[in-house]
Amino acid sequence: MKTYLLTLFGVCVVSAVIRVISPEGSTKKYIELLCSVCVIAAVAMPAVKAITGFSDYDFDISLEENNKQNYDEIYNGNLLYESRAAAEELMKNELAALLSVSPESLRVRLGVSQGTDGAAIDSVTVYISAGAITADPAIIKKYVGEITTSECQITYEVFDEN
Repeated sequence: MKTYLLTLFGVCVVSAVIRVISPEGSTKKYIELLCSVCVIAAVAMPAVKAITGFSDYDFDISLEENNKQNYDEIYNGNLLYESRAAAEELMKNELAALLSVSPESLRVRLGVSQGTDGAAIDSVTVYISAGAITADPAIIKKYVGEITTSECQITYEVFDEN
């Protein structure tokens, strides 16, 4: 109600100022008509909202909730992606040190799913390139088994991807 009264008061004041400073003549009649229509519209706005059942405040709040939900989904998706990428990099470097090979000769891909309890690793795939072809797969599977509870798949990349 306070907002309505302030709006009505503001429209009346602005309308009165415009009427006072408007030039004399036929233009003044049109300006007075326009100011009167604005005041009538300001007075009638609550009645229009009551009849139509439309509330601009409810509409704004629902948009904010939808935007917040979309923002949360985007944020959680980005967080999950960044966490997965960091975990893949860490696992790759630890495997390279364990196997005494160059980190560039390994790639690790984690299959991550988002559940009600949070993110969980579903699968681990280790790609071994020609630089680490002699790496023992048993060591890799043992390491992955200790770190995660998921099955490890090892893929040998004999040919260069480029």
